[in-house]
This record gives sequence, structure tokens and C-alpha cells, in this order.
Amino acid sequence: PLGPEVGSACRDAMACELWDTSVAGWASDYAITLACIVAGAVALLQRSASKEVLFLTLIITTGLSFGISGFAHMMLFFVQESGEVCGSAFSEENSGWMYAWLLGLIPAAFSPAALASMAARGARFDFGWIIVVSVILLAVIVTIVEVALFFSRLEVSGLVVGTWFVAASGFALVLFLVDGLRNSFSPAVVYGILSATMYMFGALSLLLLAGALPDAFNANAVFHVLVFLMVVFAFLYRQQAAPATSKFEMQEAPTSQKAEEGAAPTSL
Repeated sequence: PLGPEVGSACRDAMACELWDTSVAGWASDYAITLACIVAGAVALLQRSASKEVLFLTLIITTGLSFGISGFAHMMLFFVQESGEVCGSAFSEENSGWMYAWLLGLIPAAFSPAALASMAARGARFDFGWIIVVSVILLAVIVTIVEVALFFSRLEVSGLVVGTWFVAASGFALVLFLVDGLRNSFSPAVVYGILSATMYMFGALSLLLLAGALPDAFNANAVFHVLVFLMVVFAFLYRQQAAPATSKFEMQEAPTSQKAEEGAAPTSL
């Protein structure tokens, strides 16, 4: 959900072609949301929501952001198919997509922030919660800035979100690597590294390849594919780092099993 690829085009004369109306773009948005729904449902079947706060935050914000933005892209697509001009201000005709776009922007910044928070907590830093709070506060600031820019310089708001995606996911990658160096490169850490890498390179591909790929499968679609993989790897990281018995199974576990669970890594 990084905004349209408009270059220096005048906003008052924007036609639908100046925005991403490709089917691959909005269809891959929906694929991300579906993956988030499945991952969240499995997580809730295995553990209570109170023990999955950071992972559920990642899943919910990612699913909402890309799902709503995909709906906005789809609205643009159908306006284009009808041969009309896409509105670029709330007062113009065919501007309904802007309401969806604005809603999609609000949770966007918290998605990579949640991944970085998972990395900080998983590494069991003594100051892990300081990192978590700091990253979330930065996400709040980015959200305020991008929403403010939405009403003045729409194309710049997308650049702000894209830059934040790169920075936050890059920070998550550093934290996962530090976790591996401090402890070990366990399967969980490897999945964490892969998830952060997918996110970071996905955002970089959108920033660097905008307008360089065919419309049928442009930089936006590439970004979405990599975010889809991020969700998959983040889920696998969660499965490895915080394994749990289904809450629908036996309520009482053997004493030895309880002792082992007590030594498990901090909940994600």
C-alpha cells in the first residue's frame, strides 16, 4: 500500500493509468490478506490471544492494510475499465477509492513495526521492551505524517510509507541476525531472517523498480508476492519460536512437560 506511481504528473489531471490498476496488483493484495487470516486462525487455535499479541498485531495490521489497499486498487481498475477518469480529490467524481486508500494507510506502518518487535522479544534482550515501545512510537509518528501528507501530497505519502517499510524491516533483520549470533541460528531465527528479508527487499523493489516492469506484473505485484512470503516465514518463525499444545487438547500436562514449557522462549 505505498501509493500510486505518479512521478511528476499533475494531480488535477490524473487518469486511472497513472495509478496501479493491474489485476495482479490488487489480486496479490487479497492473497496477503487470506494468508494473514489463515495464519491468525491457526495461531489462535493453538494459543490464547494474550500470548500472541505481537504476532497477531503483525497479522492484523498486514491483512487490513493490504486488503483495504487492494480494494482501493480494484475500485481504480473498474473505473478505468468503464473508461472514466479516476478522481484525485474527495470532492471529485470517482474518488471513492481514496476513502479505502486512507483506511489502508492507517495500519500500514504498524506491520513492519510488529515484525521488528517480534524480533526484539524473540532475542530476549534485557531491554527488549524498550525496543518494542520505541518502534511502535515511531510507527505512530509515521502514520500521522503519512495521513497528513495524504491530504496535501498524496504521492509523497507513499514514499514515506515505503521508506519506513525498508527501515523497520531492515531493523528487524538486524535484530534477527543479532539473535542468531548471540544464541544460535536455529530454524526459528532462520525463518525470522527470511521474513524480514522478504519485507525489506519487497519494499526496496517497489521504490527502485516503480515503472520499470510491465504493467501486467509491475513492481507493486512483486512487492506483494514478497510480503506474502514474509507472512509465511513469520508464521513459521512463530511456530518454531513458540510451539504450543492446542488449547482444545488435554488440560493437564505431565509435570516434566510443564517444566519444559516453563523454559520456553518468551511469548511472541
